[in-house]
Parts: sequence; structure tokens; C-alpha cells
Amino acid sequence: MQGISFPRPLYDALVSIDVPEAHLIVRSRNPAYALAGALVCLAACASAPDRPARSSIGCAEATLDQHLPSGLSDKRAHCLAGGLIARFCSPAEARLSGLGKEMRDAFGPGDADWSDWQATRAGVRCAASAGNVASIAACCENETPGENKHGDPPP
Repeated sequence: MQGISFPRPLYDALVSIDVPEAHLIVRSRNPAYALAGALVCLAACASAPDRPARSSIGCAEATLDQHLPSGLSDKRAHCLAGGLIARFCSPAEARLSGLGKEMRDAFGPGDADWSDWQATRAGVRCAASAGNVASIAACCENETPGENKHGDPPP
């Protein structure tokens, strides 16, 4: 393995994992493949350069405190919150925040609603195509609450 050097304990740990041959995606015990797989998984965690906080919860809370106006309808608030968190934190954190909010509503005081989750995902889609907060807000204006016209899961 020329060019890549692993500390011996890490190398031993990577090559000693016993996975049945039929379950292997890459049929090599080269630890570089394990590292490449981990890096591919972590690439989905990329975040915006103007991220307001380091932690996921901190980022979501700071984003909503700074950018989410009050007085919005429930579905529009979910859409805009999803879009804002996707824009300032990451799309994965926006989906997780929306799902966490609905789980909290399901098991605590609140009203869990599938269309709220759909509105959050619509906001994530809006953020993917919008360049700024005003564009996300305009996109959320055009979303039909509770309608999953784009399919499941979102991009």
C-alpha cells in the first residue's frame, strides 16, 4: 500500500473486522477502502460556510432565531424552517430537525402531523434551488401544504 500509511492499531482494527464475504461491497481488506467509504459518508455532512453554530442543534436554533419570522402559518413555518436550516446548516440537519420536532410532538405535548414533515422536506427542496433567504421564502409560498408532489425521499 504505497503512499498511504496507517497507524498499526488502526490498520489492525480495520482488517480484523469479520464480515461475511457475501455482505462485502468491496471485496478487499485494504484499509484504504474503509477510509474512502467513511469519507464518502462524511461528505453528506458538509455544511454552509456561514454556519451560525458548530453543533447541529445550536445551528438549527440560531438559524431559526435569526431568520424565521413570526406569524407564519404552520405549514409555511415548517417549510421555511426546513429551507433555512438546509441553507445555513445542512440538508441532512434540516431533515433531522423536522423529524425530531415531529417525534417530540408525537410523544409529548403537541400534534404530530405528516404534512408538517412534508412541508419541512419541501423547504429542503426549496433551499436546494434557491440562492438566498428571500428565494426560499418565495418557494415556500408556492408549496402546497401536505402535498408530496416531488416524491419521497427529498433530494
